[in-house]
Amino acid sequence: MSPLDRDATVHAIDVVGWFEQPSLTMDRCLQDLQKVIDSGECRPVPHMVYSADQIYAAMDGVLAGQEAGKTVIVLDDGVSLDRAPEQPVLDPTATYLVVGGLDGFGAETARHLVRRGARHLTLVSRRGTARNQDAAALVSSLSDQGVQVDARAVDISDPKTVDQLFRDLDAGGRRLAGVVHAAMVLDDDEVTDLSVERYLTVLNPKLTGALLLDSHTRERNLDFFAMYSSFAALLGNRRQASYSAASLTLENIARQRRHDGLPATVLQLGAISDAGYVLRTGITSVMSDYGILPMTSSQALDRLDMLLHHPDTTVTAVVAESRGHEQALMAFLPAVTAPRTATLVHTSDAGADDSLLPRLRAAATAEEARPILLDALTSWLASGLHTTPDRVDVSRRIDQLGADSLTATELMGHIRRHTGCAIPAPEVMTASLTSIAATVLHHLRPESQS
Repeated sequence: MSPLDRDATVHAIDVVGWFEQPSLTMDRCLQDLQKVIDSGECRPVPHMVYSADQIYAAMDGVLAGQEAGKTVIVLDDGVSLDRAPEQPVLDPTATYLVVGGLDGFGAETARHLVRRGARHLTLVSRRGTARNQDAAALVSSLSDQGVQVDARAVDISDPKTVDQLFRDLDAGGRRLAGVVHAAMVLDDDEVTDLSVERYLTVLNPKLTGALLLDSHTRERNLDFFAMYSSFAALLGNRRQASYSAASLTLENIARQRRHDGLPATVLQLGAISDAGYVLRTGITSVMSDYGILPMTSSQALDRLDMLLHHPDTTVTAVVAESRGHEQALMAFLPAVTAPRTATLVHTSDAGADDSLLPRLRAAATAEEARPILLDALTSWLASGLHTTPDRVDVSRRIDQLGADSLTATELMGHIRRHTGCAIPAPEVMTASLTSIAATVLHHLRPESQS
């Protein structure tokens, strides 16, 4: 505000109001502005341009306050925005503990840690290797690769047994560098049919085990502390109340550790096709019928790699998209259509189908067509605002509802694709959905103006 030092007067002008009504004066102003921009007389504000593959460097500069003016990302054709998984390099002199690491996906995790450089593993499960051929084969395979494996039977929910486990780890003389909590027990049923004992059967290994691991590692210099949760914690499952509760509590434990400056990551796992419970029980096809498409253990462990290399995410969902099975998934888990998870099903917006324009033209009158169009507009805007249509006030200007220029552009795109009407941005940004509907209907049905 240095001009005030020279006794200048500053006026605030609401230019948005200029666009609310047609104005020849405003049209001339915009034309004059376009001329000085085209001639080069009016130069862009200071800015830095980055290509799409430099987006992380651009954001780092913004966060560090190193960029002057605007930061622009150029989206060139053929540029991938997916960050390739980076492989973490583990400490070959340290020990890594995998709870539930002798079976299923926990065993795949143990193999994965070895591929990333681990040479000393402590793998525990309730049974250990006794009467467990798969566990014995795992230990033998890893040992043949030169890995030192300590496989033992441990009830991770028993404080005395866990105390002894950590005393033995300390006696080994190596730093405990990482913990993966993969233990789980399932006992699915309706809530009304679950006894206290059945609840505890599920809660103890997952929840109590996590609490004990947390308390025993708080004073240790860990590189990572990863816990396997379930996508049931994200979406719910009426027959997995106990498992969902345990999984949600893992997230609270992780957030508390992060708050205390300690490492913690939770992976909300979906169905794994080639290891663990889904494979063992042979329900891969059943899960697919429900719209829950399985992913491979390799795909899930790629996400673990990303989190270990960039441990800035506390909770992440590791699930396959449900393309082609959206209706089945929504019938099985209705909550998936909530704004935070709607991208998993890729459903088309309500009213955003090819029948919209024929339905508008088939309406007997403009008044009959108006609610059809308004429903579509409301759905499109709600999607852009990450909310539900019932929370959109159609009588308020969309910028007052929280729509920015990008949201308005997306809404204009929907209108153009599904009605063929190209509406100027100012007429969309500063208008209510009711007003926008009237404008579209005027283009489609001139009699609606009367």
